[in-house]
Amino acid sequence: MKRAAWFLLFAFSISTVCAKKVGLVLSGGAARGLTHIGVIKALEENEIPIDYITGTSMGAIVGSLYAIGFTTDEMIALITSKEFHSWQTGAVAAKDQYYYRQADILPNIIELNARWGKEVSLQSYFLPTNVVNPQQMNIAVMELYAPATAACGRDFNNLMVPFRCVASDIFAKKATVMSEGDLGDAVRSSMSFPFMFRPVEIDEKILYDGGIYNNFPVDVMDTTFHPKYIIGSDVGSAPTKPDKRDIFKLIESMIVKRDEQQIDNGLLLRFTLDDVSLWNFQQVDELVKIGYDSTMAHMDEIKASVSRRISQEELAQKRKEFQERIPPLKFRKIHFNGISTAQQKYIEQSFHHKGESFGMEEFRKGYFNLISDNVISEIVPHAIYVPEDSSYTLDLHVTTRDQLKVMVGGNISTSTPNQTFLGARYQNLSSFAQTAWINFHFGRTYNGMNLGTRIDLPQKVYFRPEFVIHRFNYFEDDHLFYFDDRTAFFTQNEIYTKLKVGFPVTMKARLECGAGYGYLRDLYIQDKQLAIEYRNGDDRSSYSLFNVFARIDGNSLNSRMYPTAGRRFLGSVQILGGNEYFKSSLFPADNVDGIFGWWVQFRAKYDEYIRLSKHFTLGVSADLAISNRNMLNNYTATLIQAPRFTPTVHSVAIYNEYFSANQFLGVGLKPIYVINDSWHIRTEAYAFAPYRTIMRRADNTAYYGKPFSALRFIAEMSVNYNFKIATANLYVNYYSMPAKCWNVGLNIGFLIFKERFVE
Repeated sequence: MKRAAWFLLFAFSISTVCAKKVGLVLSGGAARGLTHIGVIKALEENEIPIDYITGTSMGAIVGSLYAIGFTTDEMIALITSKEFHSWQTGAVAAKDQYYYRQADILPNIIELNARWGKEVSLQSYFLPTNVVNPQQMNIAVMELYAPATAACGRDFNNLMVPFRCVASDIFAKKATVMSEGDLGDAVRSSMSFPFMFRPVEIDEKILYDGGIYNNFPVDVMDTTFHPKYIIGSDVGSAPTKPDKRDIFKLIESMIVKRDEQQIDNGLLLRFTLDDVSLWNFQQVDELVKIGYDSTMAHMDEIKASVSRRISQEELAQKRKEFQERIPPLKFRKIHFNGISTAQQKYIEQSFHHKGESFGMEEFRKGYFNLISDNVISEIVPHAIYVPEDSSYTLDLHVTTRDQLKVMVGGNISTSTPNQTFLGARYQNLSSFAQTAWINFHFGRTYNGMNLGTRIDLPQKVYFRPEFVIHRFNYFEDDHLFYFDDRTAFFTQNEIYTKLKVGFPVTMKARLECGAGYGYLRDLYIQDKQLAIEYRNGDDRSSYSLFNVFARIDGNSLNSRMYPTAGRRFLGSVQILGGNEYFKSSLFPADNVDGIFGWWVQFRAKYDEYIRLSKHFTLGVSADLAISNRNMLNNYTATLIQAPRFTPTVHSVAIYNEYFSANQFLGVGLKPIYVINDSWHIRTEAYAFAPYRTIMRRADNTAYYGKPFSALRFIAEMSVNYNFKIATANLYVNYYSMPAKCWNVGLNIGFLIFKERFVE
């Protein structure tokens, strides 16, 4: 009898404990899934235990964060952080941009990548397979989940709260339940919404968002954990007709399975949030409150069904015990996948660990260093825990870029600078990285060809020989508001070669030194009264020049053409020498066979954008030029060859003699109203102060005017739209000289020219 009584008492105790087990099921729904945080917050405040969690997509993210010990306040702080925004958008933060490895800024819009093995194929990247660049998320997922993976021994039952998430095997066309392995891979596969994110490959399975086959995994909770009470939070949209203009809503309607699963042994909280955009993570507080209030409205019902409680102190102790099991991220070894031994040597030098352990900060520097490299397409990192010495092995799966890239781009304009750009770039990685290119520009204003190569050595030095031939055409244009009386009908031709040697200075700057030779030829007419008769120019100045130079520059601007954030600086010094030749049929007495001269030229530019508020940014800029070059054969030749102040896109494409001088200072202010990531309105105002204005004598020779005797201005207002692959710019601008100089126009694309021999 006594033995039977003890057995009944034991059985009753077990059944009582089991009856109190609570499972929490969280659906997918992108930003709408932030509602789940409010549900958890209400349960915790009322001491309702959460014994198991299953989730899909955003439900997997929120559920996994809770399972590894995050509080709801910590989740909210993470979601609202700048880091989370960068993961969501794929934008690389300015502090992580490694400018030393970045390629030249080109006007390319469409890229075709060639792959060859048994056969050669071209693949267009005009339509990308994913909107969000995965580089930021790759490192974030590892940093967030690798320590928890180590703490649970790759078994999700051993997390602070046992956890499951659901992904979709698109080849087998079925749901896959993730219960073990790398927690970061599991969560990421569950939330990889097609087209927005790249799929994740695990055990040779291509996995996408779990919502495709099981968006609300109540069945997984039932069959895996068998809780006696289930609380479900479902934010999946009701099957309504999507807006045909909303691409992501259309994709969601096509692929996400609408789960109508009911909960027989618990509570179903179903939220209708169709007015919340899928990727609008700005409504955190509002969505958390919706989840919290709805759960609180059912709290009496929950408490009546769940008698067991877990106090705040007990929960805090539970978190503490799990977090004490988490080994810190310290790497001792690096293992590579997807590349050859020679390529490994090139990549490994970026981490400088030399057999010693290193942490996340050192890894972050090396990681962003490498993904800035032209030849690296993607690096997927994993931290594999080694319990014998409590360290991690850094496992890097490296994908190199396709060897041949064909580029097409340019600019469409209502004015003269219509451009077509064609380029080809060959990239190869062995024990060093090599890039070779040939680019062509065609247009009314600018035509050119340049070819070269860059060889990057593991010792962080590169060699860059290049050859350039290009021509700038300046002529009277058709304008709406003024008659153009500037120097007209002249062209500038340059053929030059340079050898550059580059070194990193900081993560955002590089130093280039080198030497070059150039042959320059200007065709023009000195007397404007004769320009109508001799439209092709009859005066010719030629220059045979050598130079040695050093320049330091850095760039973290967020746009090739119309930036609203970041910084750009440039400082260069050149020593130049060579011969000047002049020939004219109009002024044959002035012909010169050659005059040799040496001079030094210094140039410094600075451009920075300061965010003042959510929508307002202030840009500031400065441009300083100092040259002791002697006056040339005539006034026009001197002015054409003098440094130019060209702070706007429009000023780069025209020639305005009133903004050229051998020594000048130019400054600017750019108040910008940023409407959103696509639209902004910018105003720009610049002052140009030549130290000594280049003046014309009656015999067409040049001389200097009085110091600081002139002050000139440029103003521009524009509306800009960034549609990812290019930019549209509608502008109106004003130059104080010549008088009444107004311009109105539209540019679509990128208007970018190759640098001149004398920068």
